[in-house]
Amino acid sequence: MISGVILFTSLSLIFSTKGLQRLVAGEHELSLKEQTIGFLFGHYMGGVAGITFFLWLFGPLNPTLFSIGAGAGYMILTLYLLIKTARILKQEELKS
Repeated sequence: MISGVILFTSLSLIFSTKGLQRLVAGEHELSLKEQTIGFLFGHYMGGVAGITFFLWLFGPLNPTLFSIGAGAGYMILTLYLLIKTARILKQEELKS
């Protein structure tokens, strides 16, 4: 589980930092829409890393309760990311 926290934290750092986003994109220039969605994904991964860390830390105390709480947290974060991404993509469709 701790390796998942490290992976999610690394992805969060890469997608939340504009310089690292450009480095990962390579020669391809990112549009504003892609940068914004990447930034949202980076924050999502940071939230997932935080929830996973707390699950790893406090999970042994009451595994059922903390697993349910972590699952609810993952669902809320995922829905937030999907709603924000859909709004960004919908705005882009309306402009073109």
